[in-house]
Amino acid sequence: MVGRNGWFASAFLVGTAMILNACGGSGDAEVKAAYNTFKETMRSGDLEALKKCSAGDQRKELDAPDAKTQLQLKRATLPFDEKIATLVVDGDKATVTLEGTMSVLGEKKKAVGAVELIKEEGAWKVCKLAWQAEGT
Repeated sequence: MVGRNGWFASAFLVGTAMILNACGGSGDAEVKAAYNTFKETMRSGDLEALKKCSAGDQRKELDAPDAKTQLQLKRATLPFDEKIATLVVDGDKATVTLEGTMSVLGEKKKAVGAVELIKEEGAWKVCKLAWQAEGT
């Protein structure tokens, strides 16, 4: 028989586990924060700051000679109401699926985005970002 305090402790642990499962673990929170920083930095157009939160292919694009022009084009096509649909963290890699609405030739279209992040030098960084509008 579990005593009164034992029952309370068990209920507390189960409740805490349910909350963590619903909200995501700390790795999820770090990945979300890293992606949000990347997104806001991209929206601001600060190329040098964006390089600091990028890695891999994304960083190579930002180091290219036409990076400023490409950044302006990407900023113009970013969805305006994106939200995270799924997030999977596997060690030092994370994959995020996004949903949002894009303007394509003046028409609003649903879009799906895919983001890959890696943990580099202790920080999560975006290494790939791609959006696909419905019907394109």
